[in-house]
Amino acid sequence: MEERFWEKIAVGDTSDCWPWIARAHTPRGYGYFQIGRRPNAKMETAHRVAWRLTNGAIPDGLFVLHSCDNPPC
Repeated sequence: MEERFWEKIAVGDTSDCWPWIARAHTPRGYGYFQIGRRPNAKMETAHRVAWRLTNGAIPDGLFVLHSCDNPPC
């Protein structure tokens, strides 16, 4: 799953935006990623998946936000 996820991102320098390049987006422009297989698959926004893959579980009450305010990033 992790390899499949990172293939959908244009990874750049740590100071650059890393845009979601896959087709699936929410109506507001955020990347959307399918976790698991149908019929029990779960759709999750890409920035939240990226956080979990990089930092572990998202603590209760934490909002995972884009510092660049660019939804596809």
